[in-house]
Amino acid sequence: MKLIDFIKKTLKEKGIDEKHADRILKAFKLEKEEDVAGAVDLFKDNLLPAITEAETKAQKDAEEATRKAAIEAYEKEHGLKGGKPVDNPNPDEDKFKGLDPAVKAVLDAQNKQLEEMKELLKGNQQSSVLAEKKATAASLIKAAELPEGWLDRIKFDSDVKLEDQVKTLGDEFIGIQQKAIDAKVASGEYTPGSVQLKDRSEAEWTTLMNSDVTPNNSGTVDLGLSK
Repeated sequence: MKLIDFIKKTLKEKGIDEKHADRILKAFKLEKEEDVAGAVDLFKDNLLPAITEAETKAQKDAEEATRKAAIEAYEKEHGLKGGKPVDNPNPDEDKFKGLDPAVKAVLDAQNKQLEEMKELLKGNQQSSVLAEKKATAASLIKAAELPEGWLDRIKFDSDVKLEDQVKTLGDEFIGIQQKAIDAKVASGEYTPGSVQLKDRSEAEWTTLMNSDVTPNNSGTVDLGLSK
């Protein structure tokens, strides 16, 4: 039996991988079979632990390198970096890369038309929403018996609900009427239950809102409270 085969046989008997046979043969410069058992024991106790640790580390490093390479390849293929999409400042350049210039021109024109159509649809949708809001607000103002012109005081881009805005205007309207009544009562020109407030135009209510309705200046505006 060749010496190398005898070393492998001894390694197998001691539960050690036969791949170390050549290393043992050279490290211990073995020439006789009777020296093999002692050399294998020395190898097992002194060299094998370090070799095993180094091999384990090398295997882990190789696995990690393989894993990273696979991730990088996947991200490159799918336009990712760190698991997230990579922002491409010129996506159309990659999309049309390699295309015939004439074909690219047609696609560019179609894309432009598509974007214009999107903007048009967006504008129409916004106009439709605004028109619907105006119709709702007009209905609420009419139900609250407020001047029609007060529709312009509604803020359609506000987060405040239309109902709440109309209620606020209604409270203001009542306050204006009460202010007029108080002024007439103070001047002795008003007897409760004897008259009713007349209907006013938007311009009249606007003038009333901006006027100084006091006992000393009660004649500035026709309050509709005469007996």
